[in-house]
Amino acid sequence: MLFINPINKIDRTVLFALLTRIFQSMSGVVNLFLIAHYFSYEIQGYYYTFSSLLALQAFVELGLSLVIVSLVSHQWAYLEINSSGEVVGNLAAKSRLSYLALHLIRWYSIAGTIFLVGVGCAGYYFLRRIDAPNINWREPWFFAIICMTVQFCTIPLFAILEGCNQLRVLSRFRFTQAILVGVCGWLFFIINGELWIIGGIYAVGSISSLFFLLNKYNKFFRSLLIAPARYERLNWKKDIWPMQWRISLQGVVNYFANFLFVPVIFDNYGAVLAGQMGMTLQLITAIHSLSVVWVQTKAPLLGILITKKKYKEASALWISSAKTAFFQSAFSSGILFFGVIAINFLSLSLAFRVLDPITFGIFLLAYLSVQIIQYQSYYLRAFAMEPYVVLGTIGSITIGLGVYIFGREYGALGAGLSLLIINVIFILPIGSYIFMKRKKEWQTE
Repeated sequence: MLFINPINKIDRTVLFALLTRIFQSMSGVVNLFLIAHYFSYEIQGYYYTFSSLLALQAFVELGLSLVIVSLVSHQWAYLEINSSGEVVGNLAAKSRLSYLALHLIRWYSIAGTIFLVGVGCAGYYFLRRIDAPNINWREPWFFAIICMTVQFCTIPLFAILEGCNQLRVLSRFRFTQAILVGVCGWLFFIINGELWIIGGIYAVGSISSLFFLLNKYNKFFRSLLIAPARYERLNWKKDIWPMQWRISLQGVVNYFANFLFVPVIFDNYGAVLAGQMGMTLQLITAIHSLSVVWVQTKAPLLGILITKKKYKEASALWISSAKTAFFQSAFSSGILFFGVIAINFLSLSLAFRVLDPITFGIFLLAYLSVQIIQYQSYYLRAFAMEPYVVLGTIGSITIGLGVYIFGREYGALGAGLSLLIINVIFILPIGSYIFMKRKKEWQTE
């Protein structure tokens, strides 16, 4: 009988997660062509500015969902779901999990209200600064912020389910949801939904999430949210905050490194250039996110090998996957760059949807350089450590300042050069030094 190593078998959870990521990347590329076909240059600018402003969610969410998964899993070790779909098991663990769930729902309700009012009003006044009388953006903006708030409030429920080891069911749902959201998004483009499309996409996501939760896990949450007579509570300061502040700090500062480009350009140079910036970044992140999958999907196996102290095998696996990922990313970047040169040379209309070839190439190099740090982080995180907190925080803030200062003064070219210089001169060398040092230290312990 043929022996099959279980490590080499494709886990359905990982498979659906990978398929979801691939579909989302492909859907993003299709959206680029739909935007170019159905949107004017100004509407394209508003579209990407909407997306950048909605990413301010990180400032109210504070990375709590990532902490929830770990905390819930500790309680779930003593619990299970019975045949009726209810939570049963150790009463003390159920009490702690019940307290945590109720506290999180209250927290996200308050944070969602702050997001709705704060970002809704702030975004409105920001968008008014470049008010285009021929573009209807006010109602679509408030529709988008309301729909995203509804989806925001479902975050703790999904995080609780992840911590309760419901990953197989969730990964299948997320794949189905990605297809549903993608197809509906394409239909919204076809019926010329313009800026209503963003809110429409979040509405489909919210409705499908609520339907899934009510249909599949109604009894689960009812049994969990009916609080026991006596709470055995978790200590927020001791059990939650030490991990949360690190994750929330990275989430907040990452906004400055990833989402500040479009608002800065929009505010200083108008909707057209902001639209070119947004489409450029979406194209680049689409090809890079696909290449990262080569390393990302090896993370569980890396963790297993390192736990067993099989460092040579882990290192060989990481080097192989990182090389493949980088080659694919570099090759795709080259094709994309020469494609931009070609459409400019032929004076095609698509050329006016993205930045000029020189600036486009600068952004390609900048994002390519930062990918190396991403690959290194996956290897070091397999040791259950996070050594890039300080570097990531300082680097993101520095990038944000560079984009704000040089983007205001020199436009997209200034923003791209600041990103490239900070990545190549500061983040990449220091990050590589940390990687080599920590790898050597941890593999000799």
